[in-house]
Amino acid sequence: EKWSRMRVNYSLKMADYRYPHIVQRPSKPPEEYAKIERSNAIEKWSRMRERTVEHFKFTPKTSFYAVFWAALVPFGLYNLIKWDLRRQDIKKGRTPRKFL
Repeated sequence: EKWSRMRVNYSLKMADYRYPHIVQRPSKPPEEYAKIERSNAIEKWSRMRERTVEHFKFTPKTSFYAVFWAALVPFGLYNLIKWDLRRQDIKKGRTPRKFL
C-alpha cells in the first residue's frame, strides 16, 4: 500500500510537470467573465413548465395528441411488426404465426 501511494504521488507530479495547463485554475470567478441577463419571457415560460398541472386544460388539440400517442402509435407499430413477421414467415415457407 505504501508503494501504491508513492506511485500516485509520482504520477501527479509528472502530470503537473508535463501538462501545466490542465492543473492551472482560472484567475477569476466565472461571474466576472460574463454577465447573466434574465429574460422575463424565459422566466415566465420556465415557471409554466414547472407547474404544468396547474395550467393544463383538455382541449380538442391536447385530446387528439393524447389519443394519438397513447393509442394510435402503439397500435400502428404492433400492426407493422405483425405484418413484417407474417411476410417473413410466408417468404420462408412457414405457416404464419398467430398474434393475439
